[in-house]
Amino acid sequence: MCLLVLPFNALIGKDVVAQDLTPFDRYGRINWEEEKKHLDGFADELKKQPEKIGYIYIREAQISCEGYAQGHAIEVTKYLIQTHRLPWNRVAWRDLGYGDGYEVSLGFFQPGSRPRRSQLISLKRRTSKIVEA
Repeated sequence: MCLLVLPFNALIGKDVVAQDLTPFDRYGRINWEEEKKHLDGFADELKKQPEKIGYIYIREAQISCEGYAQGHAIEVTKYLIQTHRLPWNRVAWRDLGYGDGYEVSLGFFQPGSRPRRSQLISLKRRTSKIVEA
């Protein structure tokens, strides 16, 4: 079976912030059995909201190995798609880089939503280029 896994910005556009982000769950470094419980609940809720796309944000801790967040995001996405039979285009991920601690955030967004002005201003401070969607 061929599995296509796209990062978050491939679905909504580079440097574009989804408007209707709805947080679902957030957790730190836990074992795989515990994480699957979080992901199972996330998948169940995503199935109840067919108009939404699930997103996975992963921030590495300073002590994490380079590329760990991307690898983990792909594994989590594969788990959701293969175990819960979610369509590949209903799950997106994004590596948020390094932070003070390791964190996984799960949530939902409405596809095709335009960023709010306040989000664009915040995004402009962090990047040198805004791409119109």
